[in-house]
Amino acid sequence: MRSTLLFLVYIILVAFGLHQHEMWRDEIQAWNLVHDSASIPDLFRTIRYEGHPVLWFLVLWPFSKFGHDPHTIQVVHFCMAAFVAFLVIYKSPLRFYQQIAVLFSYFLFFEYGLISRNYLIGIALLLGIAVLWKNDRKNSWSIGILLFLLFQSNAFMALIAAAVLLMLMLELFHNQVLFKPQNLLPVVFAMAGGVLFLITIVPPPDNSYAPIWNLHFWPGLAVTTIGKITAGLLPVPEFKTAFWGTRLIENSIVNALIAVPVGTALLWSLRKNTPVFVFTLASFGLMLLFLYLKPVGTYRHYGHFSMALLFAYWINAYRSEQPRMTSFIFNSVFLVQLPVGLFAAFTDWKNPFSNAVHAADYIEKNMPENVRIAGAFNYLSTPVAGYLQKEIFFLNDGRYSDYVIWREKYWNYKATHLSQAELFSKFVETVDVRKSNVLIMSYTLDPYTLNDAAREGQVQLMKLNGRNYKVTCVKVYAGAIVEDENYYLYTFSEI
Repeated sequence: MRSTLLFLVYIILVAFGLHQHEMWRDEIQAWNLVHDSASIPDLFRTIRYEGHPVLWFLVLWPFSKFGHDPHTIQVVHFCMAAFVAFLVIYKSPLRFYQQIAVLFSYFLFFEYGLISRNYLIGIALLLGIAVLWKNDRKNSWSIGILLFLLFQSNAFMALIAAAVLLMLMLELFHNQVLFKPQNLLPVVFAMAGGVLFLITIVPPPDNSYAPIWNLHFWPGLAVTTIGKITAGLLPVPEFKTAFWGTRLIENSIVNALIAVPVGTALLWSLRKNTPVFVFTLASFGLMLLFLYLKPVGTYRHYGHFSMALLFAYWINAYRSEQPRMTSFIFNSVFLVQLPVGLFAAFTDWKNPFSNAVHAADYIEKNMPENVRIAGAFNYLSTPVAGYLQKEIFFLNDGRYSDYVIWREKYWNYKATHLSQAELFSKFVETVDVRKSNVLIMSYTLDPYTLNDAAREGQVQLMKLNGRNYKVTCVKVYAGAIVEDENYYLYTFSEI
C-alpha cells in the first residue's frame, strides 16, 4: 500500500512539475532538430554537430511527425520518469526510506526528472540492467541489448556502460562462462554499442562547441576535477531564485578534500565484492578522466557519480549484506540531496525556469501572424522559436532556423559577442521594418550589455545606417532561473 502511495505521489508531483516547468534552450534544441529532420538519414545529418549519441533523438523523432508542439517532449519524458519510479519502488532492493530519498533527490526529482534531456533515458536503461543483474547469466542477452542502448544515451552514461560491461565480463570470466556463446555474443554486441557511440559522438572537424581537449597535466585542474565528485554526490547550490548551476562551496580544494575520503571509503567498503568494486572504480575513474580531458560541465554531468553510486549499491545488495560504510555513504548522499531536490523543484514551480514560452506567447497574442521575427543570438532565440513553432531569423549567423548549428561558421566568438548597436543595425538591414516586426533580445550578465537593456515601454530614437528609427521596447520578461533567458522584445519603425 505504501509503495503504491509513494509511486502515485511521485508521478503526480513530476507531472505537476513538468507542467509548471518552462523548457530552456537545450530541451527545445533536441525537439527542433528532430522535427526539422524529414527522415532518419536526414536526422543523422542534422545532429552531427551536437556531440550527443543518437538514442534520445531517435525516441523523439516519430513523435515529432505528429506535430510541432514542444510539450510533446515532456510527455515522453514523464513516461520515462514513471518507469524509473516503478523500478526504484517495485524492483529495487532499497528500503522504503531509501526509495523516498532517491526518488526525491536533487538529480532524480529535479535535474533529470523535470528537465527533459537525454539523461533520464540513460538512467532508465541503467536501472533496467540493475534489475536484470540479479540473474545475470539467464539475462545475458537482455543485459547486452540494454548496454548497447546505454552507450547511445549520453557521453557520461556511455562511460558508465563501459564500466558495467567490464564488470559483466569480469563476473562471467570468474564463473568460467564468459566464452560460452550465449554469454560471449551479448558481450560482443554490447561492445558494438560502444563502437557505434564513438562513431556517432565525434563531430565534424569544423565543430566549434567546446572543441578543445586538455592533454597536459595541470595540478590545479586535477584538484578541481576531483572536486567534481563532491558536486556530483552532494549538489548544494546557493539558495536563491537563480540557483541553477551555482555551488554553495566553490573552493576546489575544499571540494577535493571532501571527495577523496568519501571516494576512498566507498571503494574500501566495496572491496570484498570484486565486480562491484571494479565497476565503481572504473565508472568514477572514467568520468574523472573525461572531465579532466574535457574540462567543461555542470551538475547535470556530475550527477552521474550519484547514478553510478546508486547502481553499485543496488548490485551489491544482490551478493552480500551491505557494509555499514557503504550504507552510510549511500544514505548520506541521497538524504542530503532530498531537501535540495525539493528546494529546486519548488523554486522552479514558483518562478519561470526560462522566459522563452512567455515571450513566444506574447508574440502570438499581440503580433500579426505574418510578423517579421528576428532573434539577436541564435542559441538564446531557439527556445522562443520552438514555442512559436516556426523558424526565425538569427541576426548573428544569418540563417532562418529554429536550432543552432555548432559549426565554426555559425558559432564563434564574434557571432556571440555582438553589441546592441551592431544587432540593431543588422536588424534594420535584414528585416523590412515598414511592416510588423519584432526583435528578440536577451542580455548576458555582463554589466556593459545590461546597461543597454531598455525598460518596458521605453522609446528610443536612433539613427541606424543613415536613417532615423523609433525603437520601442514593448515587453520585458525578467526573473528567470536561467538568467540569460530573460527576454526584451523590441519593435522598429522608420521615422
